Amino acid sequence: MASLKRTTLQHRVWRWHFFAGLMVIPFAVILAATGGLYLFKPQYEAAVERAINARAVLQTGSQEALSADEIVSSVLKSYPQGQFRRLTLPRNAADRTFEAEFQTITGLRILWVDQYTGAILHDTRKSARLMNIAKNIHGNLMAGKWGSYFVELAACWMIVLIITGIYLWWPRGQSWRRLLLPQLKSTRRREKLRQLHGVGGTWIGGMVLLLLLSGLPWTQIWGAGFDRVCQIMGWDGPGQEWFVTLNSAAPNQRPAISHDDHAEHNAGAAQKNPALKQDGLNLWQRTTNDEGVVHLKSSVQATTATPLPLEAIVTRVQAQHLAYPVEIQPPKGDNGVWTIRSMTPNRPQRVTVHYDRWTGDEIMRIDFADRHPVQQVTSYGIALHEGALFGWLNQALGLIAALGVIALCVTGGWMWLRRRPAGAIGAPPMPVDPKIARGVIILIIALAAFLPLLAASLILAWISDRCWQGLH
Repeated sequence: MASLKRTTLQHRVWRWHFFAGLMVIPFAVILAATGGLYLFKPQYEAAVERAINARAVLQTGSQEALSADEIVSSVLKSYPQGQFRRLTLPRNAADRTFEAEFQTITGLRILWVDQYTGAILHDTRKSARLMNIAKNIHGNLMAGKWGSYFVELAACWMIVLIITGIYLWWPRGQSWRRLLLPQLKSTRRREKLRQLHGVGGTWIGGMVLLLLLSGLPWTQIWGAGFDRVCQIMGWDGPGQEWFVTLNSAAPNQRPAISHDDHAEHNAGAAQKNPALKQDGLNLWQRTTNDEGVVHLKSSVQATTATPLPLEAIVTRVQAQHLAYPVEIQPPKGDNGVWTIRSMTPNRPQRVTVHYDRWTGDEIMRIDFADRHPVQQVTSYGIALHEGALFGWLNQALGLIAALGVIALCVTGGWMWLRRRPAGAIGAPPMPVDPKIARGVIILIIALAAFLPLLAASLILAWISDRCWQGLH
């Protein structure tokens, strides 16, 4: 790069690449390390569960499993003030434990309970689980909302870093071998580092860029804006199972339902339409508040009825063979519903089902096919980001991308340290010609419009750079 003239576009791009790298390197290493670890969450948690199940010894003289209600009751003996929040069904028939989540005075706790004895085999705070720690560091640096802003800003500048890096390394009048294969014949260590840095960026740049873009829906500013656009354009339904509130209707208060109507209901024609649910008659009414949250409320409310036990819901859900892990959430409030979610990492396979707490009737079912195409694409992207879209190969590619990012950070930082003058930052000097090509201006505006946080940081960087130049 030293041979570039100060008036060339390449030199200006080099300056942007330098500052982007200087700012991003610490965050990129953290995000790559935690992201690479989180890729293997299914294998890690399966190993943890195997170790816990290995400690579950069947009691002599009894091989009959406890009901789900008895398991919850046994936990409440240890946590009398606890509140049952979620039950995760066993992975398979050989799994002796239920995984349960309880809200306690010490916070959310995850417990593994022997389904034959009711004994708590493992008890931990939800926030203390290794993969939850990795996820929090990856998403917000364990600093809450403000930390997520820094992660989003780092992701934006990583996008700039990749685009400028590929531009700088693009062969101009040279062999294409230079783009894809390092030329290590040079005896200069710095040149070898530059070759490895440039070729490595070429190989993983597209993959990392795809991972960054697929992670944007999780971010604070870009993600919130994306959700708002989806609401305005009508792209958010009917797949918003996280933002649906349902109420159950007591069976002794329901109007009579004909056999034909009931058959049509079971066929799923009404169940898969969150806009209006009906059991023969129009019992489910839709309302939407100012925030776009959907509420489906029964036109008749329960006064006296006996809710179904948890065991009845477990039996019904197990017969459906949903993709593991399958979570059961109890009704919220006196007239809520049972909520069942398949939380498989491969999001296109996820299913959400809501059951009436009094009768067990299926009120709503949301499959992947029910989602808007925009939401389907987003789900594919998130599954790819988490390494769950196409099995172990997805995990391997994700790990290669994570290790590649760390290697680029190391080689880039090392080159900077070797060329940096003592006592100076060593930034490439400003080009003599202050003019910027029209195409570059358009690209900057497009990136700024697509990434609002990048736009804000660009303005701040421009002001800082002008002040720095004024002082020197």
